[in-house]
Amino acid sequence: MKKTLLLTLLALAGCTTVPSELTLTEGEAWTSRKDYADFEITGEARTGDGAEAILRFCQADGREGYGVVLRNGSIDGTVHDEISGEPFLFGVQGEGRRWTKTFSQEALGIFEYLFTDAMTIVDHKGRLSRIYRSEEVFFDGISTQAYMDHLVDQTVLILTNEPADIYANPTFLPDALQGDYDRLWTPERVDRILDVLEKYHIALEINPRYRIPSFDIIRRAKERGIKFTFGTNNVDSRFGRLEYAQEAVEACGLTPDDIWFPSMSIRSSRPVVIYNHFD
Repeated sequence: MKKTLLLTLLALAGCTTVPSELTLTEGEAWTSRKDYADFEITGEARTGDGAEAILRFCQADGREGYGVVLRNGSIDGTVHDEISGEPFLFGVQGEGRRWTKTFSQEALGIFEYLFTDAMTIVDHKGRLSRIYRSEEVFFDGISTQAYMDHLVDQTVLILTNEPADIYANPTFLPDALQGDYDRLWTPERVDRILDVLEKYHIALEINPRYRIPSFDIIRRAKERGIKFTFGTNNVDSRFGRLEYAQEAVEACGLTPDDIWFPSMSIRSSRPVVIYNHFD
């Protein structure tokens, strides 16, 4: 049986941690909610950071396992064999908006979890826009409110049509809008996102790198019974220790009952919908 493992994932690169008492056997309790001595971590194998490198990092830092996140089209026997013999979860990121055409249902079936985000959208003029890159964010004279409405529309479309287990980097905004996060994420907009998470049993990631979503949104999600994961979207080997997630656990009263486990996935019952019709 696998050792105690992570159960939460992130976005462009994963770093996921939970107290060691939470296991894939769905351990019943945190013996102490303040005991974060051992962390579970999900790391993305980027250039120079393969499974061996991340395992060494986990062992050196007193951690017990990770999940390697693979890029689109990178499923092959070599990678699978490398991971299958280790105490790791095998997951996939739905990167960009073309992944539903890239992966077959058969290929997706080998993964224990799938996560995606809304950091790449089709903007109001039909352009693919990576909103984490300022040079790809265009307002073209539309108001901030109109842009936000479109971003929410896109997020709902993504989560409705792409069968993800986890909504990563949730409520992320482009640089130009981040200063108005609380004003722009109105209760009505938040409800639209939470509605789709609740409907499709999608977990909400708590992301320490960006310190999102807000505690208010986390509390509202908890009230609906939405489950949570923790993840950083790391860009290198500096994973951190999920400080914001730890703060959220304390501030929002999260318990093991609020945490998502792979056994909760309903992804296999959802179709992959080709909804953008790219050339």
